[in-house]
Amino acid sequence: MEKILLTIAIATYNRRSALKKQLNNIHSQLIKTEVAQYVEVLVSDNHSTDSTQIIVKDFIEMDRQYELAYCKNKENIGAGLNYVSAIVKSSGLFVWLMSDDDEILEGSIQYLYDILQLNQSIGFGFINFFFNYNTPTN
Repeated sequence: MEKILLTIAIATYNRRSALKKQLNNIHSQLIKTEVAQYVEVLVSDNHSTDSTQIIVKDFIEMDRQYELAYCKNKENIGAGLNYVSAIVKSSGLFVWLMSDDDEILEGSIQYLYDILQLNQSIGFGFINFFFNYNTPTN
């Protein structure tokens, strides 16, 4: 496996359905790219008590070109430290930090990868976002 350029780090806690949807979206985008081998998906589980671990195990067993890592905290360390933990455990040169319910638009992974590939000397970047106020929240 070549050097990982981008880690997509997902912080989660007891939201297996949201995580499954997120992993499906990421997987469906990565299988359409030639850069998947340079991408790591890391799930940082803040000691979930639901079936989060089983969801991730199913994805680990899938045929895929990208790395998939799963880290479960020994106890719930709070959301902030779970994000920090995800960053620390990432192996990519760059880390795209998100929650399990953040929507990634089609083509976003390839687009971000291309930008990072051409700008490897940047130290920090911010990805713009939008709120869809028409979507009901949990």
